[in-house]
Amino acid sequence: MLPKYMKWASLGALLIGVFVSTSSDLQRVLLIIVCLAACAAFRQSLQWKEYGWTSLFAAVAVVFNPFFPLPLPYGYAVILNFLCLGLFGSSLVYSQVRLRAPVASPEKLPS
Repeated sequence: MLPKYMKWASLGALLIGVFVSTSSDLQRVLLIIVCLAACAAFRQSLQWKEYGWTSLFAAVAVVFNPFFPLPLPYGYAVILNFLCLGLFGSSLVYSQVRLRAPVASPEKLPS
């Protein structure tokens, strides 16, 4: 449940980062939110053994690292924010589908 809330928080932080000009202090808070959400999603994807998602969220955690931020030009930062919005949004949809998927009962398994 925590990764779901963290993904929603990162979506909000990325939207603020894209559409609002922020101070450096607020940018650091937004970086922390996105990095923590990427770490939570990384852990969840490792538990589900979805290594493609794992590598994507590890890359997001490295790029949005608040302690060693990457100095990106504004245009690249906006593109990166939109890509991460898509990643977190599709991850939320995928996790909803995965949680709702039916599980085969032992009686119906072939012998």
